[in-house]
Amino acid sequence: MRRVIADFSEDIIKTAFVEDGELTELTATDKNLKFIPGSIYVGKIKRILKSGFAFIDIGDEKNAFLYFTDKKESTFFKDGKPALMEGDDVVVQITREAVNNKGAAVSTALSLNGDYSVLMMGSGEIRISRKITDSALRMELSETAKSVGIKDHDIIIRTKAENADPHMVKTELEFLRRKLEEIREAGRYRKAPSALYSGDNEAMAAIKSFYRENDFEIVVNNECEYFRYIDTEKITKPKCLPPGTPLFREYFLEDKIRKALVPKVWLKSGGWINIETTEAMVVIDVNTGKFNLKNHEENVFKTNREAAVEIMKQLRLRNLSGIIIIDFVNMNNAEYKNEILEILNEKAKKDRISVSVAGMTNLGLVELTRKKVGLPIAQRLSKVCPNCMGFGRIF
Repeated sequence: MRRVIADFSEDIIKTAFVEDGELTELTATDKNLKFIPGSIYVGKIKRILKSGFAFIDIGDEKNAFLYFTDKKESTFFKDGKPALMEGDDVVVQITREAVNNKGAAVSTALSLNGDYSVLMMGSGEIRISRKITDSALRMELSETAKSVGIKDHDIIIRTKAENADPHMVKTELEFLRRKLEEIREAGRYRKAPSALYSGDNEAMAAIKSFYRENDFEIVVNNECEYFRYIDTEKITKPKCLPPGTPLFREYFLEDKIRKALVPKVWLKSGGWINIETTEAMVVIDVNTGKFNLKNHEENVFKTNREAAVEIMKQLRLRNLSGIIIIDFVNMNNAEYKNEILEILNEKAKKDRISVSVAGMTNLGLVELTRKKVGLPIAQRLSKVCPNCMGFGRIF
């Protein structure tokens, strides 16, 4: 059985996703967070740097920044020349929330997410989720998207469309187009800084990604808070425990969460993986621990195989993203290397966030990327220790 547990008892909304007793995903979001990814604002251009960045005032303490030389930022250019200058108003969408001393990242390429599709400003390209593998269905979904007649926007058909009625997919796309047009029209008359559209906070976005499936239960400890974010017509009533009930303690998740915040993760074989997060990338080291020297290659493979499964679980649970380098224990057998890559690719398909796995080098290094969606859970639930110059953390 799968269960979604949403705790509203504190200033941080915490959600846990449990499958067959295993904690698989965790989110934590400040209730008071205003500048949420997905939200759309009329902002004022405060400064444009020759290096390719623009600073935009959207009403936050720190100016948002926009990498305006990106090809998708067509609003900044017309006929190859700058179309916007300092002091101009511009409609932007938050793509990443403010982190530490950096303001939110924004884009002029607006997009809206639906249950089955994503509509974004573009040139009319239609893309189908790679997880939909049936060629006939891919063709049918592509034709459905074309029938909407959206030529100045790109369309992404999401994995959930695989089991949806094509009419529902078409209806949703038409709704998203009208909504996006309304937002853009409103942006022509509103003064900066001004909010035009509010996105879902990370916790609610995660819940909504699950709510169309039938084989799971939702447990909350504040029904009123819950229905502030969730459309009652799209989801069955959750199981509601008394307000203030410590749900994570009630479902024995606290110890599992603590383990998800420390670098070292033990494997059943006696080996372990060590996870280190830097600003630029995540580095994961696999260690065999104790093994039988008589069967060195076989034991190394068993450890790497177990580590591959655990690593993909930890990436999802900890919400680690960006460039990820995995240092597996070196193997000489090509078949063993291929099997490790197959495991990584198979587990990546179960992640609701896009993961791309590259090959393995002769030294056992694997590079993969995971799309950035929110902050790592360690940054949500812990802070840097003030007494050790950042070498440790306080939980």
